[in-house]
Amino acid sequence: MSDRYRARARVWGGWITVWAAMLAAAAALALTATGGRQRLLVFAGATLAMTGVAHSLLGERFILAPLLRRAELPHLFGGQAFTRGTLRFGWHLATVAWWGTAALLFALAVQPPSPRAIARILSVTFAVSAAVACGISRGRHLSWVAFLAVAVAAWHGAGA
Repeated sequence: MSDRYRARARVWGGWITVWAAMLAAAAALALTATGGRQRLLVFAGATLAMTGVAHSLLGERFILAPLLRRAELPHLFGGQAFTRGTLRFGWHLATVAWWGTAALLFALAVQPPSPRAIARILSVTFAVSAAVACGISRGRHLSWVAFLAVAVAAWHGAGA
């Protein structure tokens, strides 16, 4: 077994330990909530939120970093920097979407959320998506415009 393989195995072992601890914390949180329905919703939300964290951290380390070092990435809009940025923010948008869904699950656990509360949670989710897309691509990938439009429309559509 090579040293590099052993080092990766140690990293993965560490992450598996962290993941197990996070799931245990989510289970403990779920058990302290009142009522069976609420417990399941809190557990689902916590698990989804932690899955987003693991997805971003592990994906950045073990998938994106090796992928983005490759020389044969396509040259879009003048170079590979745009391609790298698009791949990176596309990866992390999944995490943002999962966190938005977790927020909806937490809202459902507390009480049935109003349509206004649901629209506001979705608005914030899309505002964060716009910020991620705009920040990582330095404004060159125009998805942030659509995400921002959705965020503003959902916020104002929710009413006062």
